[in-house]
Amino acid sequence: MRIAAEKWRDKARRLRERVSPLIPRVERDAVFELLSQGQMNQPPRSPDLLLRVDRVTADNLTDVLQFRNENVLQAFRQYLADKDIGVYAYWDGLAVGHVWAALWHGSKRFVGGYLPVDVSTACMHFSSVSPSYRGHKIYQNMLVELAKIVFESTPVRRILISCSVDNLASYSAIERVGFRRLLILPVLRWGGRTIRFARIPKVETDNTKVFRS
Repeated sequence: MRIAAEKWRDKARRLRERVSPLIPRVERDAVFELLSQGQMNQPPRSPDLLLRVDRVTADNLTDVLQFRNENVLQAFRQYLADKDIGVYAYWDGLAVGHVWAALWHGSKRFVGGYLPVDVSTACMHFSSVSPSYRGHKIYQNMLVELAKIVFESTPVRRILISCSVDNLASYSAIERVGFRRLLILPVLRWGGRTIRFARIPKVETDNTKVFRS
């Protein structure tokens, strides 16, 4: 009887996993912006220098398999082909985290269904830190290094990032490195789609910025 009950519980769990994405749900996301390197706060690093943050390149692309799966690697290949910018966090030589920045590719695009990317605005997304290595400010260090690369090597003068208001760890980390909260945005998530209920405010920028190619 116990085995039968476990089988039914397993069937119920799998059914919930299939049905859950089909049920419309309204959530609240916090949207943050960063307008310059001068706003950034450098988080402390491990005193024994175990942490290193490097840009994702064709040479280290497969390092993601040290803590993610083949599907993530395929996504990374596409991001790199699109000339987006990503960083890895390494802990004692082992890849344990990543974050990407979506850049302008000639036409307007939206990250997460609502964060706008244009010639002067990039959006950070697709971040992860291996659970075994959380609590070492790895996410904060990746955000700072990625923002530096984006500001120094592209015409971008505004970086957006978002997270659920319920994700207190990410919310706090984003604010600690210098991002300013722009708004709380209600969003409808349904069947893999995200529908926003408000617009992201635009910012006036100076198009004379000089950047290194």
